[in-house]
Amino acid sequence: MAEAGLDSLGGRVELPSDAKRTAEERHLRPEPRVELGKRLRESGLVRACIDTSDSLAISFYHIATVQNLGADVDGGNLPISKAASKAAARLGLDVYEYALDGGEDFELLFAVAPEDADSATSIIKETGCRGSVIGTITEPGKGVTLSVNGGKKPIPPKGFNHF
Repeated sequence: MAEAGLDSLGGRVELPSDAKRTAEERHLRPEPRVELGKRLRESGLVRACIDTSDSLAISFYHIATVQNLGADVDGGNLPISKAASKAAARLGLDVYEYALDGGEDFELLFAVAPEDADSATSIIKETGCRGSVIGTITEPGKGVTLSVNGGKKPIPPKGFNHF
């Protein structure tokens, strides 16, 4: 969503007023999920966690590849805002790539065992945040992929690179 705000503020895309206001606010005043991160750490459920400020795509790469694993992102479960959908369409970009490659959202991407997903979801709700299961960690050598509409395609590691 913050990427749509940046594109709106930079004059790259014109958004409807409600989507514009929300997207620009997300870019200008991000809300790091500090309390959620603390609660997840204290729970002992989390096996890996990273913020998505550099992009969701690169964050999946960091979590999966540090252990030489892969990841599969479920495109149907990605929380794509109305502003991001409109911005991607108006820019002629694939909405999934736009959502995966944009940064500055400061949300948390974390991995838990499948049997701990409900407990992690409860913690998310208790902290007033929203969250969903958007992917799975896969076996080594599978890379990071996007599953959408019955197909699967590789996700390139796009995003901000600090080095």
